[in-house]
Amino acid sequence: MWSYLGEVDAALGANQFELSIPRSQLGNPTAIELYLRGDNGAIGTSNTVDFYPDAVSDSTVDSDQRRFRYQTAP
Repeated sequence: MWSYLGEVDAALGANQFELSIPRSQLGNPTAIELYLRGDNGAIGTSNTVDFYPDAVSDSTVDSDQRRFRYQTAP
């Protein structure tokens, strides 16, 4: 279930988008696993959904290749 956690900073360039999410809004985890899903319909492509990493929806690929894992230094 999704819930509002707070405001985040964002920056948009010609072909880049950056988000800055304070760890405190996520409960100060020491590690986080995520993947990105984008809607390309706004730029007129025929494939309107894009995943990063590309293997996110491929269940035959090892789970380590279907997500990003970020960890803070101990």
